[in-house]
Amino acid sequence: MGSALAQETPPAPSKMEKKPQFQWQFHALPLANLVYQLDCLSGQGHCSLEAYRELWQSQLQWNASDQAHIKQWQALKARYQMQWLFESSTNLTSHFPLRFEGLDLTRKFRLPALEARDLADYQSRVALLLHPKDSEQITDLLAHFYPRFEIWWQTQAEAKTERAAKEFLQIMQAHQLADLAENSAQFYASQLPAGGVLNFHFFFRPGGLGSNGNQNGEQIENHSLIEVIPEKPLQNQVAVILHELNHYFYSRSEPSKHATLVGWFASRPEPWAIPAYNLLNEVVATSLANGLVMRKVLSPASYTRYFQTPGSFYFDAFIDPVAKALMPRLELALKQKETLYSPFFLSDYLSTVKNALGDKALAPELFLRTSGLVSEGQELQPVVKAFQQELRVGTSWGSQNLSQGYKTFQHFQALSGAVFLKPSQIPQLESWAPLLNLAEFKKINKQSQLKKPFIWGLQRQPSTWLYFFVAETPSEFQLLIQRFKTQKQVFAGPL
Repeated sequence: MGSALAQETPPAPSKMEKKPQFQWQFHALPLANLVYQLDCLSGQGHCSLEAYRELWQSQLQWNASDQAHIKQWQALKARYQMQWLFESSTNLTSHFPLRFEGLDLTRKFRLPALEARDLADYQSRVALLLHPKDSEQITDLLAHFYPRFEIWWQTQAEAKTERAAKEFLQIMQAHQLADLAENSAQFYASQLPAGGVLNFHFFFRPGGLGSNGNQNGEQIENHSLIEVIPEKPLQNQVAVILHELNHYFYSRSEPSKHATLVGWFASRPEPWAIPAYNLLNEVVATSLANGLVMRKVLSPASYTRYFQTPGSFYFDAFIDPVAKALMPRLELALKQKETLYSPFFLSDYLSTVKNALGDKALAPELFLRTSGLVSEGQELQPVVKAFQQELRVGTSWGSQNLSQGYKTFQHFQALSGAVFLKPSQIPQLESWAPLLNLAEFKKINKQSQLKKPFIWGLQRQPSTWLYFFVAETPSEFQLLIQRFKTQKQVFAGPL
């Protein structure tokens, strides 16, 4: 089994006397690509599912045996869906959920494949994480798919994927993007060792531009996972690659800094403060990578067209305009060596959100990009998942019983959320006092007696809202979700 590792001299900074902060390593390995595809086909990771599904069905002879093997793959991976919260993280108090600080075994499970040269190498790496029988089983599952994949890889994908990795390195060097990345890490106040390794893993995304022309990226610790489309100029894909790296820089600031950041937004009187926080991570990563980086890479005329196209930075009606509007202030912050945690930068960012979005800064869905999602029992979980997908909920604290949901909202006073109920379950809300006072409970109960699906809005704080979705059937809940998405302003009472 051959390897296709693309490792080159790391990009040098523009000033020769300056020692690079990071080591840059570039990989285009077959086994990593196969595991990436199997994870995607089994519903794991952020990937181009339709493109990979089409590849296996049309070119790699997907069959019933493959389906059985992918189910085993999925079940084995599910066995290791575990997280450990570090004890020190619990010492930080906040009225709004803080980022996860701990060990995510689900994501760790994906790392051994990224640099494995062959099946034996993969098994030795994954054995450090798994029970011996499980490491043997997952290697056997890989062996089932590998012969067909290897032929396709060697004839159609290997050279193109390696070429993409090398071309990315050339672009990094030609446009001094290593300097910008180092400045970005300083802006995020990332706690990273000098000479730390940044890994970039390239994954062939089949289907060309015809499938939809989009590709995905993902960050797992210091590993950037990037899909590349050979038919698309790589300079147009650089933003996807470096966008994910910015999320890593954000995650490597001190937990205490992040707690202070959250506290700053939670204490602000502006009603759009929490929506602004919910957008912050994506907006800054987008403004840096899709904005400042692409301005370096593209010609002035190409960049102007790119900038002026709605949704070109980020296909989201909220993130895209704010990221574009933030660019001048972010560039100034980099020049003056400000950090993300500067109150002056944050105040300007908060104003930028309002100026860029106008009244849309108070759209209900923005309050729920980070949210508590509550239902009673398993029956309404498909509804909750549909809600997450439709509203692009990034982070959620889920509860499958009303009692636990109440505790979540009482603990996180600045957390907005959605509660999904059948009319027969509404009497249980009487126990939600004082979060839901008796007068409000009676109004909701009276509304339910009209025998029609409805949403009830409740304002908790200037920037915190709860929405109660009440319906009998999945189709009725779906109609409520669609109605909710069209609301341009937060609302109290029935909808």
